[in-house]
Amino acid sequence: MSKALFQAALGLPLSALASLGDQADPQIKALIQLNLGHYSHAIDTLEESKELDTYGKYLYSKALFLNGEYERALIETQKLKEASAFEGLSESETQELKQVVEVLSRKVQMEVTNQGRVGTINDAAYLTS
Repeated sequence: MSKALFQAALGLPLSALASLGDQADPQIKALIQLNLGHYSHAIDTLEESKELDTYGKYLYSKALFLNGEYERALIETQKLKEASAFEGLSESETQELKQVVEVLSRKVQMEVTNQGRVGTINDAAYLTS
């Protein structure tokens, strides 16, 4: 596993995935898939996992968002914002994770709200330029 993490840190995600093999932690595998832009593979990997910790749930929400599944991402980020989602984490981890979840939640909300009017955020940016 450490070899795969080292390869991922060096920017060699395909080698890292190959090194992980079939017995890898699904959250680490999904993280590498996200970095490769394989959002639907990351979603599948996380959905196959029996139990996700808070970080895994965040990865799942982010993968849904990046894959354009805004309604599902909205539901998952709302679940994450519940206090029970952060049980078992240290105070600093909780604070940091709540901050990134809030940012993701705002992005998802913007997409859900704006999509009916102008398309995606990128479409809106293009129209105003």
